[in-house]
Amino acid sequence: MDIPTADLPVYDALDLTPGITPPVSPKPTMQPAEEKKLEGVSIPPVPSLNEEASQTPSPSMVETKLPCPPPDAIPLGARNRSQTAVVIGYERDGVTGTCEPILKPLDVPTIIGNYLPGAPVIFSTAAIAAMATTVAVASRPLGDVVLKIVKPTVKKVTKMILKRKGERPIALRDRILAQRDRNRAILALRRSLKP
Repeated sequence: MDIPTADLPVYDALDLTPGITPPVSPKPTMQPAEEKKLEGVSIPPVPSLNEEASQTPSPSMVETKLPCPPPDAIPLGARNRSQTAVVIGYERDGVTGTCEPILKPLDVPTIIGNYLPGAPVIFSTAAIAAMATTVAVASRPLGDVVLKIVKPTVKKVTKMILKRKGERPIALRDRILAQRDRNRAILALRRSLKP
């Protein structure tokens, strides 16, 4: 395996701490031959990187206060999360140092209006409910009349089909007697199997 012996390039990420300015890359130094050409021009001395590093403020000197209002704050004129007040400004609390919104409470009818649907929705829903109730009340007697007409017709059609098939319809009394015979046979079988 072949390992390169030259220095590999390294990327140093910027330090974006608030209150500290990032270091500026040094200006290229001029060769002595170039200095002779610019004898009349005065060039300020270029500070080295060590001098710039010593000029950056220490972390204790950086301002720790966050901006007021914070970036994720509710905008001015908007309602708060519970929709009961309007944000009219922000102020920093002297004790805790946090940024608190200044709220103007809304009156009760406005708060109630926030949670109710609009008038067209209310009227259309009420009309649908009234129509459904009316139809349900009117259809009950109508359903009874239709049932009285249809039930005998169904019986007649059933009798005609069974008559053409050659079977006779079983009467209710015959079905009850057949059920009684089956129940008695099952009871006798259980008694005979009982030890």
